[in-house]
Amino acid sequence: MADTVSTQVLNDGERNLVVKLTSIGDGTGESAVTKINMINHDCDRVSILELEYEIKGQDVQLLWEGTPNKMIAVLSGDTGANELCWKKVGGLVNDANNSNGNILLTTVGASGAGDFYTITMHLKKKYDA
Repeated sequence: MADTVSTQVLNDGERNLVVKLTSIGDGTGESAVTKINMINHDCDRVSILELEYEIKGQDVQLLWEGTPNKMIAVLSGDTGANELCWKKVGGLVNDANNSNGNILLTTVGASGAGDFYTITMHLKKKYDA
């Protein structure tokens, strides 16, 4: 059996991208899975304006894909609903070496059925000129 995961695009406009990531786990977990692929969103990269999340039974690592991958944030589980916001500074910018702009996700400590995450990412699209 495998984790039941989904990526739902809530808004994909010229400037803004809002994506909701969900998983109901069976203990398998995920390792460096591409969750946001720039090819699918007609932009070169994104900055992260805000993360809203709730996680149970595991931690979630978000990473910029690059050489090597670069940690964005570690979202801790079992803390209720949470929010991280970088709007006042214009968003969290991708600073990974040789990055293609994609965002990856890894779960840490997934131990059993019923572990879950729900993460809503508010992103601002960037275009290289």
